[in-house]
Amino acid sequence: MIVIIVISSPLIVILMTVIIIIRSWSIHTNEYGKSSSSKSVI
Repeated sequence: MIVIIVISSPLIVILMTVIIIIRSWSIHTNEYGKSSSSKSVI
């Protein structure tokens, strides 16, 4: 059980970092898309 926890804990950390990166990237792209669309309208 201890070995499973030790092996799974780094995987959980990697998954959390990947989720955070994907969320921040999606938010950044959404803001960029809004700014680019507003510029195109202007």
